[in-house]
Amino acid sequence: MSLSPPKKRVLPLWMLREESERKVVPETVWEIDVPSERSFQWAFILCYLTAEVKKKSLWNSLTNLFSYNGMLPKSKVKFLVKETEKIISNFNPFKNYNTIYWNRVFERNLRFLEANLQYAANKMSGTSGKVFNHEDLLKIAAKVLKCIINVYKMDNSGNNRLQSFYPEEDSNKVSRLILFHRFDGSVDTVIGKEKFSFGIPFKHAIPLMRDALVHVLKRANLSKDEIKQIQKAVRNKGNFLVSLLRSSNIQVVPKLYKSQYIIRKLTEAGFDADPLSPNEDGLSSFYHCMNLPDSNVLRVLYHFSTDNIMMIDKTVSDSNDFMKGLKKTADTIRKDCEISSNFLHLGEDGVFAFERCRGLLRFNEFQRTVLNSIFSEKEKGIGNEQQKAIVISILDKYREYFYFYCPQAEDKLELLHDFIQHGEYYEYLDNFTSLLFFHNFSPLIRLVDEKILSIFSSVVSSLFLTVLSNCLFPKHKHGINCSNCKFPRYTCEKKKNSQRFIPFHYRSDFLKNSKELVNKLENFEDFPESPRNELLVEMRKILKSFPEIADEFLIVRLKIHLDIVTEMSPDVNVIKRRINHLKRILIFEDEDISFLWNTGRWRRNLEMEKRIKFLMVRRYMTENDLRPPLEMLLFDCMNIMEPNSKTIRFTDMWRKSNNLFIEANMIHFIAHGSPIESLTNCLYPEDLPSEIIDEIFELIKDQSAILALSELWEKKKCEAIVLNLNFKFEKGITKRMSS
Repeated sequence: MSLSPPKKRVLPLWMLREESERKVVPETVWEIDVPSERSFQWAFILCYLTAEVKKKSLWNSLTNLFSYNGMLPKSKVKFLVKETEKIISNFNPFKNYNTIYWNRVFERNLRFLEANLQYAANKMSGTSGKVFNHEDLLKIAAKVLKCIINVYKMDNSGNNRLQSFYPEEDSNKVSRLILFHRFDGSVDTVIGKEKFSFGIPFKHAIPLMRDALVHVLKRANLSKDEIKQIQKAVRNKGNFLVSLLRSSNIQVVPKLYKSQYIIRKLTEAGFDADPLSPNEDGLSSFYHCMNLPDSNVLRVLYHFSTDNIMMIDKTVSDSNDFMKGLKKTADTIRKDCEISSNFLHLGEDGVFAFERCRGLLRFNEFQRTVLNSIFSEKEKGIGNEQQKAIVISILDKYREYFYFYCPQAEDKLELLHDFIQHGEYYEYLDNFTSLLFFHNFSPLIRLVDEKILSIFSSVVSSLFLTVLSNCLFPKHKHGINCSNCKFPRYTCEKKKNSQRFIPFHYRSDFLKNSKELVNKLENFEDFPESPRNELLVEMRKILKSFPEIADEFLIVRLKIHLDIVTEMSPDVNVIKRRINHLKRILIFEDEDISFLWNTGRWRRNLEMEKRIKFLMVRRYMTENDLRPPLEMLLFDCMNIMEPNSKTIRFTDMWRKSNNLFIEANMIHFIAHGSPIESLTNCLYPEDLPSEIIDEIFELIKDQSAILALSELWEKKKCEAIVLNLNFKFEKGITKRMSS
């Protein structure tokens, strides 16, 4: 069951029959999706009950509905009303919006309400046992429930029409229900070709959205003060992100946008968190970042809007979406420049903002150019020649964009000043090129033999040092690293950035080495099958020669943990703790998964089990901090249970994850995200994430059996030790007696 999050809809009020109605009907509503199966029942009942919550008459309305046919005793009616009221009162479609549809109690009570509605229709029409269609039920419901029902019908061609149902009494004093009905215009209301949903008025949704906002911000590990500041900044504002950037809470933006999961939850809660969305002046969030002294917010938003952290996955799979994202981002930034007249009204800051904008657009142009050449080569095939052409293309394009705007300059000092002035552009360029190079050179491992191994070593070392020196010797930024500075921005940064010569020197070395590697590859035609381990050993030797590199890598520490647990012996308490940690991290920290898991219905319902696994995989793919502990705990458990196992399942997954860790360190460092986030789909697209989640799911599901077997194993081991001691004791006595 896949549902869409709430969507804002502007109603065509001109369709209403009277002017008086147009004044009371809300112009904007939130459309709430419901399951496709029995969508009419879900949409109508939920729409009516949520409206009764706002009127504070839910108890009376439920009592009348459940007791309408007079067949249920009062005690049963009271029990059903109490159950349903609790569920509806907690229903918030902007927070965990699909939970109610898996609630078995509400689903059962929904059938009671549906049956009573059919009973009312038969009673009013003087029939018995007749099953009424949607229109007849809505006509009768409007009279029985004393409400106005507006149904906005839309077909696939985009044609809209309004169908309204009115009660018999004065319609000015009754509640109004809003339903949406989508159907295939080529057929006339065929089952399976239509879908209902319902609307919540905008003003009624505000408290629900605020509640959902707090819930999401807590998941982002923000402090109470930060949450209160965000609530104040975005209250009654149109664009969530622009409101934050205009406030004094800019520092929380990177915390929110480091996780696609958090932003998805904010979007589901009804908040516009898209960096490309314009505000009331037509300016996007990028405009509000261009003149900030610190580039961190701009970098995070750019990576998010272009899906840059997941770039490697896109180069393997859906290239069109990634290219469209890059183009759309560039178009948005250009539009900001056009509307703001190139930031001229900002004075000196405007010049700085314009130069930063130019650098970002040039980097965007490099991304599109180099990726377009990669995709073109991949369309020809996946042979050695194509992969070699890809690597050559990456390094050639890098050389083409190596300078910002003075490629003919021969004065080293002038080039250094240009490197300092446009430092952000050069960092973006170097990091992105590093990312592309390492991932696309991997398939050429078989080509690396003695002929080009030395030059490859030089390329690797200079590339690592370029990226690391950018981090270890950062740019001195005017307004951040100096206070009460008397110099203007350009002069200040020119005078106080002599340390930037170090990354400037290393990137020059990388350019020289990359040219030599391109020449070697262009003249290389023999494809020897050299062992993969030789390259890995060589790369490790290169990295070990620079100790400062190893200190930066998160996965090195993770790999150490994985090596340590291989020495552990089976222990009931250890395996129990590991599985409980897995359950807490993957299940109980997510309300949607926790709710579905606690129902226990997934053991008998294959659809629900698939839904749980889907939510788990989505968390695994979008939450940066989730994967390392999950994988460490999983391999911990597998090592405990199968320390010497050579089974295909264990060794295959171990091989995959070892391959995954080979270059994960560099990816984590460059992409500023989880290392596995960039590499998983690159090495094993659509394989490893699902496989890891399947293994964890089965491990948790079989927890009781595993613990029982572990206890039995411990018991048998103790018995074996006792028997062995007894045997040795008896053997010793026999030997002494015989002597």
